[in-house]
Amino acid sequence: MIAIRSRIRPASTVATLAALATSALAACSGAVAPATAGSGADTAVSGGDTVEVDTVEIVSGVPDKGRDPAVVAIDVAGVGLCTGTLIATNVVLTARHCVSETVESVSCPSSGAQITRDRAPSSLALFAGDDIRTARHIAQGHALVLPRSEQLCEADIAAIILDRDVEGIDPLAVGKIAPKVGDRIRAVGFGKSRDYGPAGTKLLRDFVRIQSVSPSEFLVGEATCQGDSGGPAIDARGALIGVVSRGGPACEGGDVHNVYTRAGVFDNLIADALARAAASAESDAGVIDVSKGNASDAGKKKGGKPPTDMGESCRSGSDCSTGMCVKNGSETYCSRTCGASEHCPTNYKCTHTKSGKAVCVAK
Repeated sequence: MIAIRSRIRPASTVATLAALATSALAACSGAVAPATAGSGADTAVSGGDTVEVDTVEIVSGVPDKGRDPAVVAIDVAGVGLCTGTLIATNVVLTARHCVSETVESVSCPSSGAQITRDRAPSSLALFAGDDIRTARHIAQGHALVLPRSEQLCEADIAAIILDRDVEGIDPLAVGKIAPKVGDRIRAVGFGKSRDYGPAGTKLLRDFVRIQSVSPSEFLVGEATCQGDSGGPAIDARGALIGVVSRGGPACEGGDVHNVYTRAGVFDNLIADALARAAASAESDAGVIDVSKGNASDAGKKKGGKPPTDMGESCRSGSDCSTGMCVKNGSETYCSRTCGASEHCPTNYKCTHTKSGKAVCVAK
């Protein structure tokens, strides 16, 4: 059983959905990687040169720096902060618990209803930018498109139809390819980087491995924190494949996990939201219920892989979205692991360190 505790916190934090274990665990809801838990130096030899590799296994996210403009902040009725993603110029995909009020204690599998009521769409304010303190207001909610369920377990997803089109930001496509164990995703969100840190800066964590997959969810070995709820998992093709539901047992530490709701499973919900949004000028604000269906590509625009910080200058692993910094002669740059099924980018080669770790090193 997965035990969850949910609540809306003041001062720009979001409803907390805790826990990923067999006992009740209080944790932060969100998606971006947690704070640094420790680093280690390793070496390899490439072309006669000694290459130093500094890694951080559990790392705070790094600033997004405009890489993911479609990822937006959601002010939840002035009492909380969530993350969402534009999948059309007037539709944002996020978590159900960001747009609905829930019971105080939630367990998965559930023993009863977990949703107490849905929020007024107009109480949801959307902001674009890399920091909530300087972000621009882009829209208010106009209508909600929700699963036909009173539970969050296996259905923690929602679409917000906006009251206007958002100009100047390309939406992300929703991926139709089902995630599988071993796939890597990119996590983005406005959440706190540690248990007691501030929220509101858009952070990313790249090359995060999917550890397990269920019919409607998947799990990664990264922690969560307030403000990240509803944030996207972006696959190697640049498509959105999941939204943050819950995580734990805390926002930082070595034994942390994060659960995403699989977006493709709810393609009927997404398709209906896109259709309703296209006719939003003639629609009244309100709540629209639809059931989930088979995965499909619902985005009108094809998702392109967002740029990463691979090859960018760094001082340590904590400067990089993958948690890995390579020093090769006079050059230091962000890199990542590699292997038989995970090839390095062009102009990099897979090199083994003395400890046996395989890393991408510039040729």
